[in-house]
Amino acid sequence: MAVRTSGQLRVFLFSATPRSKDLIVAGLPSEARLRRMGDAGGFTAGETINATGDGHALRLDGHEIAALDAEVDAP
Repeated sequence: MAVRTSGQLRVFLFSATPRSKDLIVAGLPSEARLRRMGDAGGFTAGETINATGDGHALRLDGHEIAALDAEVDAP
Protein backbone atom coordinates (compact mmCIF):
# COMPACT_ATOMS: atom_id res chain seq x y z
CA MET A 1 0.00 0.00 0.00
CA ALA A 2 1.24 3.50 -0.76
CA VAL A 3 0.14 6.91 0.52
CA ARG A 4 1.08 10.19 -1.13
CA THR A 5 0.83 13.59 0.48
CA SER A 6 2.25 16.90 -0.63
CA GLY A 7 5.86 16.10 -1.54
CA GLN A 8 6.02 12.77 0.36
CA LEU A 9 5.37 9.15 -0.62
CA ARG A 10 5.19 6.32 1.93
CA VAL A 11 5.11 2.71 0.75
CA PHE A 12 4.06 0.23 3.44
CA LEU A 13 5.64 -3.24 3.34
CA PHE A 14 4.64 -6.40 5.21
CA SER A 15 6.09 -9.91 5.26
CA ALA A 16 3.14 -12.32 5.48
CA THR A 17 5.35 -15.34 6.14
CA PRO A 18 7.46 -16.35 9.15
CA ARG A 19 10.61 -16.40 6.98
CA SER A 20 12.81 -13.46 6.00
CA LYS A 21 12.28 -12.16 2.47
CA ASP A 22 14.54 -10.22 0.12
CA LEU A 23 12.64 -7.52 -1.78
CA ILE A 24 13.29 -5.04 -4.54
CA VAL A 25 10.99 -2.02 -4.59
CA ALA A 26 11.09 -0.24 -7.95
CA GLY A 27 9.69 3.07 -9.11
CA LEU A 28 10.80 5.31 -6.23
CA PRO A 29 13.26 8.20 -6.32
CA SER A 30 16.89 7.07 -5.98
CA GLU A 31 17.03 7.84 -2.23
CA ALA A 32 14.48 6.57 0.30
CA ARG A 33 14.35 6.08 4.06
CA LEU A 34 13.54 2.59 5.35
CA ARG A 35 11.63 2.68 8.64
CA ARG A 36 10.88 -0.53 10.51
CA MET A 37 8.01 -1.05 12.95
CA GLY A 38 9.43 -1.21 16.47
CA ASP A 39 8.24 -3.31 19.40
CA ALA A 40 6.39 -0.31 20.85
CA GLY A 41 4.32 0.01 17.65
CA GLY A 42 5.92 3.09 16.11
CA PHE A 43 8.31 3.31 13.16
CA THR A 44 12.04 3.71 13.79
CA ALA A 45 13.93 6.81 12.64
CA GLY A 46 15.11 4.67 9.77
CA GLU A 47 18.08 4.31 7.52
CA THR A 48 18.68 5.85 4.13
CA ILE A 49 18.92 3.37 1.29
CA ASN A 50 19.82 4.17 -2.30
CA ALA A 51 18.40 2.46 -5.35
CA THR A 52 20.56 0.25 -7.51
CA GLY A 53 19.80 -0.60 -11.15
CA ASP A 54 16.68 -2.60 -10.23
CA GLY A 55 15.37 -0.48 -7.35
CA HIS A 56 15.67 -0.43 -3.57
CA ALA A 57 16.91 -3.78 -2.28
CA LEU A 58 16.01 -4.71 1.30
CA ARG A 59 15.24 -7.65 3.56
CA LEU A 60 12.17 -8.01 5.75
CA ASP A 61 12.15 -10.41 8.68
CA GLY A 62 9.22 -12.78 9.13
CA HIS A 63 5.95 -10.91 9.83
CA GLU A 64 7.82 -7.59 9.83
CA ILE A 65 6.11 -4.30 8.97
CA ALA A 66 8.15 -1.50 7.42
CA ALA A 67 7.74 1.65 5.35
CA LEU A 68 9.79 3.30 2.64
CA ASP A 69 9.57 7.10 2.64
CA ALA A 70 10.63 9.17 -0.36
CA GLU A 71 10.34 12.80 -1.37
CA VAL A 72 8.41 13.27 -4.60
CA ASP A 73 7.28 16.24 -6.63
CA ALA A 74 4.16 17.82 -5.17
CA PRO A 75 1.09 17.38 -7.41
